[in-house]
Amino acid sequence: MAIRNEYVEREWLLRYLGHTIGTHNVDQIILFARDAGYLDADGCITVQGSNFYRVASRDPDALGYDQNYIMQHYH
Repeated sequence: MAIRNEYVEREWLLRYLGHTIGTHNVDQIILFARDAGYLDADGCITVQGSNFYRVASRDPDALGYDQNYIMQHYH
């Protein structure tokens, strides 16, 4: 279950950051997430990244998607 949660958190975080910084370049998004401390050197989500996910994902419009879409595909 922890692996699934980590995957969901990391996926959401990368999509959110990509949307926020305005790019679809995955390498750039990952570098940004590492610099921010959300991902470690291996690409695993950190405690800081997990905490950011818990706070920011409560906003249903965070990615501009319909809440039902988010619930169906990411939770």
